[in-house]
Amino acid sequence: MRIIIKLAVMLLLIPLIIGYSVALFETSVKLIYSFTEYWQFLSGAIAGILLFPLLSRRKFIRTFEHEMTHLIFAKLFFGRIKELNVTSEGEGFVEYTATPNPFIGLSPYFFPLFSVFISTIIPLLNPVFAKYFYIASGFFLTNHLLSSVTEIFSSQPDIRNEGIIFSLIFISFFLIFIYGLILAETISYSHILIFIKEGFVRSVSSLIHLKNLIISLFASL
Repeated sequence: MRIIIKLAVMLLLIPLIIGYSVALFETSVKLIYSFTEYWQFLSGAIAGILLFPLLSRRKFIRTFEHEMTHLIFAKLFFGRIKELNVTSEGEGFVEYTATPNPFIGLSPYFFPLFSVFISTIIPLLNPVFAKYFYIASGFFLTNHLLSSVTEIFSSQPDIRNEGIIFSLIFISFFLIFIYGLILAETISYSHILIFIKEGFVRSVSSLIHLKNLIISLFASL
C-alpha cells in the first residue's frame, strides 16, 4: 500500500515540477534583469555561492539548520521532541516521537530554514532596514541549495529510507516551490500569487500533455 501511495505522489508531482520549474525560471529572470532594483538579494546569493567552499568546512551551521528543520517538521506533525544534539565538529541528531513521513525525513533538503525565517520577519521590519536583510536571505538560500545538492549525492540515510527516486522527485518539487515563493517575495508580495498561479496553470498544462502522451502510447500498442 505504501508503494502505491508513493507512486501516486510521484505521478502527481512530476507535472507540478515541470510547471513550477518554468514559473521559478521566469521569476529568476525577472530578478536578474532588474539587478539594480534587487541587488541586495542577488549580491547575497552570489556571496553564498562564492563562499560555499569555505563555509562547507565549518559544518556546525549547516548541521544545526539540518537538525532544526527535522525538529520543526516533527513538531508540525505533532511529534514530541526527545533530544536535539549538535556538536562543534558538525555532528548532530534529533530524536522525536512523530510517525516518520517524507516531510519530516526530507525537509532539510527542500526547506531553507534560515532564508524562510528571514523572509518571514522582513515584512515586520522598517523598509529602510528590511532591504538589507535580503542580502542574508539570498546568501543562505544559495548556500542551502549547494549544501542540499552535496548531501543528496552523498547517500544520506534520510534519502535512502524514503527511496532514492521518490526522494528526488519529492525534494525537487518542494524545493522549487519554496525557493519560488522566496524569490517572488523579493520582487513583491503580489508576485507571490503570480508565481503560485503561473506554476499551477503550467502544471495543469503539463498534466494534460502527459495524459495525451500516455493515451497515444496505449493507442499505438
